[in-house]
Amino acid sequence: MSSEYQRKWRRRRARVDALVEHDSSSESEGSVEPVLVEEGDHFTEESTCDEFHPMEGCSSSIGTAAESLSDSTKSEPLDEPLHSTVETPSLHNDLASWATATNQTHKALNELLHVLRRHGHRLPKDARSLLDTPKGVPVQNKCNGQYIYYGIERYLLEHFLKETLPGQVKLCFNVDGVPLFKSSKMCVWPILGQIQNSQPFIVALFYGSSKPDSVEEFLQDFVEELQQLIQNGISFQNLVHSVTVKAIICDAQARAFLKCIKSHNSLHGCERCVAVAQKIEGRVVYLTKGPTEERRDEVFSQAGYSDHQKQISPLVRAGILCVKQFPLDYMHLVCLEAMKRLLTYLWRGPDICRLSKAQSEQVEKNISQLKGALLAEFSRQPRSMEELDRWKATELRQFVLYTGPSALHRTILKDVLLDDQYHHFLCLSVGMTILLDEDNTKDRCGQGN
Repeated sequence: MSSEYQRKWRRRRARVDALVEHDSSSESEGSVEPVLVEEGDHFTEESTCDEFHPMEGCSSSIGTAAESLSDSTKSEPLDEPLHSTVETPSLHNDLASWATATNQTHKALNELLHVLRRHGHRLPKDARSLLDTPKGVPVQNKCNGQYIYYGIERYLLEHFLKETLPGQVKLCFNVDGVPLFKSSKMCVWPILGQIQNSQPFIVALFYGSSKPDSVEEFLQDFVEELQQLIQNGISFQNLVHSVTVKAIICDAQARAFLKCIKSHNSLHGCERCVAVAQKIEGRVVYLTKGPTEERRDEVFSQAGYSDHQKQISPLVRAGILCVKQFPLDYMHLVCLEAMKRLLTYLWRGPDICRLSKAQSEQVEKNISQLKGALLAEFSRQPRSMEELDRWKATELRQFVLYTGPSALHRTILKDVLLDDQYHHFLCLSVGMTILLDEDNTKDRCGQGN
């Protein structure tokens, strides 16, 4: 259906409506007054008459419908062209909502819009017009890079419209550096948030050639808004929801940056206790035996650990507990660090701990026997030790918890390592099994209290 036809049809429809309205007013008042009729891009004044003559080029069916409408003061059901015109605004909004909810690509939307426009629907030609995509982004130059802040409250209000949440909203945040290219040092440092088990959202985004050079400027907007939300809550539909921070989850480098503390490989780098490490053969190790004094948030907020802290973290102003609310992730600490280093030392380390050729062949044989035999619950089948450098964190976790000590009544390391080496590995495996058990009511033997 051509756009010229629709334009003429709407012009005649406007004249019909004007005549119907005039006939009704004439019957009640008995007077005849001029009616404004659309002609092109302006309105002209015409006097009404008792019969309606359609303009040239209009089909006889439309003319007949116009005459029947002029003779009656009641509205008749609208035909297909008018239905398309009336539904255009809602169709536009529905398409935009559908495209956003289902993450449609602009290419797919452009092709869909082309099809709909070809069938007479008045829609924009491009997906950017349909979605009302802004032409620019308000970026600030700060922290030796480009920075944009989206906010927390904005997403919370959008989330409340979709899901009903309890009176208390628990938030988790994450900060980490992400390289963009292999051949460039440009990277982004996002501040990500999450409401319980929902999808993460972007709070702020920093782009530069390195991490932000000032933690104060980087966290300024985030801390100010978070402080307001924690103190006053967020109001939605006459209800005030309290906002709390459950945890801030980062790797070791990001934790040191946000908490303004010394690096994890320093002598005073432990984030949980005041134990002092020693440097042996170029490596930092902790040889302290027995319990040591734990770090406390009251002391940390006052910069009481001068050998551990560089300055007071800006997160303290928002009421964040920089000791308890910063969990230590075992993916980096245990899987990618301790477990990978242990296997590296066994496979190609110094002579004092490296496996012999016969032991290495036995380990490879034990691994090959497990290939294809693991249950579907395991995301990966075991790979050869020759590919240890390419093992993922899930493979290392699988080794330390399952296949290393025992799997399908087989074991990879038992009867291969010396007794003291295998006992050392078992201590790590059993310790992580206990710490990763979500049931806190169990004792060390795995029985309930």
